[in-house]
Amino acid sequence: AIQIQISALTAYLRHHGISVDYQELHIFTGESFNKHKKDVRKRVEAYKPDLVGFSTYDMNYQFNISCAEFIKSIAPHIKTIAGGHSASVAPDYYMENDCIDFVSKGEGEETVVELLQAMETGRSLAGIKGLYWKNENQEVVANESRPLIVNLDQLPFLDRSTVHEQQLKMDYLPMVVGRGCPYKCAYCANESMKDLAPNQADFTRWRSPESAIEEIKECQKTYDFKTVYFYDDVFCLKLDWLKKFSELYKANFPDLPYRCLLRPEMANDERRIKLLAESGCYMI
Repeated sequence: AIQIQISALTAYLRHHGISVDYQELHIFTGESFNKHKKDVRKRVEAYKPDLVGFSTYDMNYQFNISCAEFIKSIAPHIKTIAGGHSASVAPDYYMENDCIDFVSKGEGEETVVELLQAMETGRSLAGIKGLYWKNENQEVVANESRPLIVNLDQLPFLDRSTVHEQQLKMDYLPMVVGRGCPYKCAYCANESMKDLAPNQADFTRWRSPESAIEEIKECQKTYDFKTVYFYDDVFCLKLDWLKKFSELYKANFPDLPYRCLLRPEMANDERRIKLLAESGCYMI
């Protein structure tokens, strides 16, 4: 698989003229960060970043903190930011560490761009929505929450150059056509992420079917894949969206089957299953 969230963020940064590098470190149970010090030092010294970001999950907390501490030890001037599910729902857990300068809470595209622009110009950080930062007294400041991006068609396509080597090894194309989920499963982070946004009613959003079709066409110019895999939690929630998508997908990709994810009860809806089957869906 590829890091879709990272690809979305780097796409937005590059769209705004920001230079980005990405390093993926594989972590296994019981391992410390020490085995990666040489690679991280080499990357930091070669790229000389102004800001290093960490994608956070509960299971990689200590690994990220150890990595941030190491980066600060070799380049104290570099700023660090944590984002993603874990840092968003428990920002203080990260900000209590001297090695973490910022937390981006919620969707990070606009927050990170505004932070980098402020760092470049010396502008105050106080107005950057979704940002946790430290003032001159090292006190944590929590800015106003950032609204969700409602119009997903305004976002650039995933930056697959960031994960180019991974994509080359895959015979399918990972895709995302929406964000959010209306369901409240106890085991899922979606509800917690929804609670962070001031515009919670807009949590479940979709790109237009036309946008999804266009991205697949763009990817066909670079990659050789046999199927498409839509990673969305509930792919065909909106019936009118599915009708239009099915029509376009069948017309543009008659020989490119796809798979998707559904809620179990949706499998009993003959309308949805028929549209999926007719447009090339081979697995749910």
